[in-house]
Amino acid sequence: MEDTNNNCHFVTTFTQAVNLIQLGRYDIAVIPKINGMAVINKEKLVDIKKSANPLIKLNLYHYIHKKNRDIIPALTEELVKMEVSGRILAIRQTYIEENGLQ
Repeated sequence: MEDTNNNCHFVTTFTQAVNLIQLGRYDIAVIPKINGMAVINKEKLVDIKKSANPLIKLNLYHYIHKKNRDIIPALTEELVKMEVSGRILAIRQTYIEENGLQ
């Protein structure tokens, strides 16, 4: 059975999603935590809170224009090294701390 009382609105920016909540037009936005927290901090919003648990965790992928396809092996190798060494996690954590996105 379809519930026709649910409205879904697609936006092009994280700021638009958060602003729709701030304006009371929607109750929730499903966006990456770090992006939502960045908007909330930048706009100094206090009435919007993040949920305690993520809905899902996703792997993200880099996309490269076909004219740059010859750099893919070197880029992949470097990204794997950064992941194994913990560098990617460290960069992310530094960004989160420096921008108050706890």
